[in-house]
Amino acid sequence: MSDKTMAQFEQTDTVQTSSQALPTAFERLGRKLRGMARGLLGNADDADDALQEAFCRLWPRRSSIRSEEEAARLLTVTVKNLSIDVLRRRQTSDWVPLDEERDAVPDEEAAMLESCEEQYRRISTLVEQKLTPLQRDILNRREILGQDYEEIARDLQMQQAALRTQLSRARKIIRECYKNERQ
Repeated sequence: MSDKTMAQFEQTDTVQTSSQALPTAFERLGRKLRGMARGLLGNADDADDALQEAFCRLWPRRSSIRSEEEAARLLTVTVKNLSIDVLRRRQTSDWVPLDEERDAVPDEEAAMLESCEEQYRRISTLVEQKLTPLQRDILNRREILGQDYEEIARDLQMQQAALRTQLSRARKIIRECYKNERQ
């Protein structure tokens, strides 16, 4: 192998290694960082949020981080600073910790939510059993993902009129099955 080829190989290998420094350090230090954030914030959810935010802020800079040690230092400082920022925001706002008893959902609301969830499961089962894969895809894109007709038609390579017909048929099938089930 020539010296030029060897130099290019070493340079490529260094770039790959340095770009992995951040994820490797995050995996290695995750527990310690979470513990530090939780100690500062007193809340596991806020600690997890601080870790995620730190990783996301450092991710665009991953190629400039030269070593795992540097990544560890940056992660530690970033998590600490983000935790302090959260504490400062709490002090300036009327932050109230979660109180399970006070914030509990009353039995009537819980029953209604459970009923809605059961209804959603029944309708989902109807959709899976009664609609064609194309109709399910169109219904999901339109009703769940909120895509417009033009976008769905372009993605599925269909005419908008055919798409609207399929969607109308799918809704009609669901409506009839649901009515029959309730009677």
